[in-house]
Amino acid sequence: MTTMMTDAAPGELTLTRPRPRAETAPRQAPSPVPAATRRPEPETSRAAEAEQQDLIEALQAAASSLSVAIIEIFGGTRAPSSVGKWVAPDLFERIRAHAAYRQQLAKAAPPRPAMLSAGNPRVCLVGPRVAEAAVVVNTGRRHRAVALRLEHIRNRWLVTQLETA
Repeated sequence: MTTMMTDAAPGELTLTRPRPRAETAPRQAPSPVPAATRRPEPETSRAAEAEQQDLIEALQAAASSLSVAIIEIFGGTRAPSSVGKWVAPDLFERIRAHAAYRQQLAKAAPPRPAMLSAGNPRVCLVGPRVAEAAVVVNTGRRHRAVALRLEHIRNRWLVTQLETA
């Protein structure tokens, strides 16, 4: 029950008695849950959760390594061919072209190797065969953000999209 307030006079509030509750229809017993929507057995669910956690950890390791490798390629200290196996062909061509362009711009000074380190990768499974990852790579002079889209194609995970900032 709630207490209601009404305006008696301008600027004055008065309390009124609560309204009685309206009669409601008697509750019906819930319908039985169809077998298709029942929760899986706890053992099955725990096994699936463990399997998914293992997949996420493997994708985190891959995203971390690939992010560092890609930043090294963009910095001129690594050959693009080193990631060709883990990158979709069209994306690999873009990476290779970017590395070639960067090499043309930096002909005067050879790139100096730097110790790159990756932060904690964030991985999100957006579908049964698709994941997205974000990694921050520390180059020593600055931090670079790398976002990857990984897709499970022909029994392996490939990077199909890449964004850096």
